[in-house]
Amino acid sequence: MSFYKKEIILDINLSPMARHFLITSLLLLSFGLKAQNSWSPKGFGSFTPKRTECVSPQQRLEIESLLSNNITTLKKEGKLPANWGSEKLKTTSGNFIWPLQQQSGFNYNSIYGISNFVDHNAFYPNALLDWNCGNRTYDLSNGYNHAGIDIFLWPFSQTMQNAQQAAIIAASQGVIIAKTDGNFDHNCSLGSGTWNAVYIGNPDGTICWYGHMKDGSTTSKIVGQTVAQGEIIGFVGSSGNSTGPHLHFEVHDNNGNILDPYSGPCNNVASMWQNQKPYDEPTINVLLTHSAPPVFNPCPNVETINAKDTFLIGDQIVFGAYFHDLDDNTVNYALISPSNVINDSWTSNLNPGQKYPAYYYYWTNTIMPSMDYGEWTFSATYMGNTVNKKFWITHPLNINYTPTNVLKITISPNPSSNGRYIVEGFKNEKHYTVTLRNAIGTTVFVQEVINNQNQFQLSIENPSGIYFLEVKDEDGNLSNSKLIKL
Repeated sequence: MSFYKKEIILDINLSPMARHFLITSLLLLSFGLKAQNSWSPKGFGSFTPKRTECVSPQQRLEIESLLSNNITTLKKEGKLPANWGSEKLKTTSGNFIWPLQQQSGFNYNSIYGISNFVDHNAFYPNALLDWNCGNRTYDLSNGYNHAGIDIFLWPFSQTMQNAQQAAIIAASQGVIIAKTDGNFDHNCSLGSGTWNAVYIGNPDGTICWYGHMKDGSTTSKIVGQTVAQGEIIGFVGSSGNSTGPHLHFEVHDNNGNILDPYSGPCNNVASMWQNQKPYDEPTINVLLTHSAPPVFNPCPNVETINAKDTFLIGDQIVFGAYFHDLDDNTVNYALISPSNVINDSWTSNLNPGQKYPAYYYYWTNTIMPSMDYGEWTFSATYMGNTVNKKFWITHPLNINYTPTNVLKITISPNPSSNGRYIVEGFKNEKHYTVTLRNAIGTTVFVQEVINNQNQFQLSIENPSGIYFLEVKDEDGNLSNSKLIKL
């Protein structure tokens, strides 16, 4: 990170503790962070969900019997057309929307990864063929061929499940044919019982299965009621045969045959999606700042994220970047200061030919005295898309400083050779309190200002060094800036 290194005159009357504080600050200032040396990842890892038989043969027979019986009943009750499932009423092609949606109040760029598609090769084991003629699917030695799409939560799946961050929505409008709920939803292995699921019959006679839902989250609507496309019908969990929180999305035709909604060279049909996602979707899921590296505890334990947004000088800061479908293309990172200047930048990429369903990097550094107070941006650009994460650096004396009450104050010149500064950003007729402190936190002066102009002229007559300027308005909004007198 950029820094200034100048001689600072020490006050001979400083206490030993104050002198130690100032000398430590000076030593910190004498070191800058160099991108090539300081931005090697301190940690990284990949995640590939364990594969298990989402629905056992016995469970599948029970589900199919339940659906068949309910369809017969719903037709008799007039809740399904008498000819539903016997002829095409409306084409499904190009109709489905993505069945996962991030809940409001959360701000991840993406909340998922895809681990498995439908297996089009009926042979087994290890005879794999997905819609794109790849092997992004699985089968098992007992004859199971994966029959749906597994969409897993990433990066902190247990935390995301508990917070109900990922809502399952109806890919198409339809009628609820059946639903199951009340089953344990933090499973981690095969043989874990029945899942929580909703089964929706679409207007053309196809049925969508939405499985592994969170206990108690399935829609309050009952069998026979209609749902709109995009309506929330549950939340992602890990019920039934599951190794972690994910949605198993499966489509059947009117004869119970498995349908793959994707169109591709090894599934030469019209796509069922309104906007079919690409086979590989290299994406930044989220950027985060942490107080310590995150810990991915074993399933079903909640992750130790150590998320933190506000830092003091001397704090450790950990920058984390989380991806799905990460490949060997370059990711460009930057730290952007409160004045919108790139303070540092670096790159990362995998070795050629590598690819992961989910991956993360993190870097560890220290908040240096040379870093300005205010709102910073941790930025990453990957495959032409940029994701930003805001974090804040503040002075320890300003305990009321929060990201929501920041004044936009600018200071120039800074550094100053003569201690003269123009402070701008004041609003007319507002009352302000201007406080100047030295490097050890001692107040140099406090001045009340009722401003009739946009700027305030500040003079520092004290020795050269680092000073901290706090501007507080009558509403309690704050601005914290570091001044350097050369």
